[in-house]
Amino acid sequence: MSTLSRFLTPYGRAQAVFRQSLDYLSELERSTNVIRIGIRDIFCDSQECYAVRNGKALYQDDDHPTPFATDKIAQRILMSMRP
Repeated sequence: MSTLSRFLTPYGRAQAVFRQSLDYLSELERSTNVIRIGIRDIFCDSQECYAVRNGKALYQDDDHPTPFATDKIAQRILMSMRP
């Protein structure tokens, strides 16, 4: 196993792990004024999800994004708030 492969999760597995949360967010979005902001492409491509991508760490542990990743997420949030 290469060192890099230890930091990859197959996209299908990541979806399965987060399925309950994704389903809940979809339901919430349909029934309220919640706006869902897409951040999947920050962490994943169509095949893999990454803890490290393009030389930048995205997670500081198994659930918490690094400051670099949170900056990317914050940019998306701010962009969604523009008129």
